[in-house]
Amino acid sequence: MSRIRPRLVVLVNASARQSPRERWRHALSVLEARASVTVSVPPTAGAMSAAAQAAVNAGVDTVVVVGGDGTVNCVAGTIAGSPVALGVIPLGTGNDFARALSIPFDPVAAARRVLDGSPMPLDVIDVNGRIFCTAGLLGVPADAALTVRRWLSPGGRMRSLVHVLGGAVYTLAGARHLLSPGLAPRSYGVELPDATTSQRALGIFIANTRVVGGGLVLPVGSDSADGMMEVVLIREFPRWRLLYAFVCFARGWRIPEGVLETMPASRATITCDGIQPFSADGDLMCESTRFQITVRPGTLRVIV
Repeated sequence: MSRIRPRLVVLVNASARQSPRERWRHALSVLEARASVTVSVPPTAGAMSAAAQAAVNAGVDTVVVVGGDGTVNCVAGTIAGSPVALGVIPLGTGNDFARALSIPFDPVAAARRVLDGSPMPLDVIDVNGRIFCTAGLLGVPADAALTVRRWLSPGGRMRSLVHVLGGAVYTLAGARHLLSPGLAPRSYGVELPDATTSQRALGIFIANTRVVGGGLVLPVGSDSADGMMEVVLIREFPRWRLLYAFVCFARGWRIPEGVLETMPASRATITCDGIQPFSADGDLMCESTRFQITVRPGTLRVIV
């Protein structure tokens, strides 16, 4: 008796960093050898979400994303809570989601992982009704991430440099903002189930995984399957100390004591002294003075 072939929908981000057709066609052959595959290259984020929803409605086994963190986020926000599993063939700039889950960067190896791996329920985080998978950013980290997003926009003068630097471009953008003459701390109020604090800080990470910004690793115990997140404040310090801490962060060295304050929580409310952008997974999630953030445990089934 022949084995039933799994049904896969492969969604390709046509603007992924490397030439998608050259990078993913061999991976596609691997998938087609053992599964029934439908390929789609949606032209916009809205079309990507619609294609993912159509796959859920059709009852496919797995949606395979060929792209980076932004594409993963777009699809994850659509299929989270459904029985459809998510597979990833990383072809983005940062690929933090793939790094955090040890998904191979080689497209053929990643395709084999999709076929041979098992779905694992992972947490996602909801911020003001939007879903993200890796780490949310406020303040300087958000400014740096959105700078990279602008550099990547069609016609951007830095686009070719981003292609050369890959994930290291996030380090460049972070250094640029830390060296800016306009660098200044901002006031944040953080309300957690068991604690409340109000202080000035350079920014905040909301970590579902330890990996941020093209492979930079936060010194926290984040686990995307524990039902918790880490709220990490970048405390106000003299610029020279912050720059040294950033060098340590970029090199993977121990960050000086006291620069970061970490608070684990299942939910949080963050208020700001003015409208700020909240970035995650390489995209702008929302802009507000108040952010309601909640972990949704085990909502996304990812093949790992």
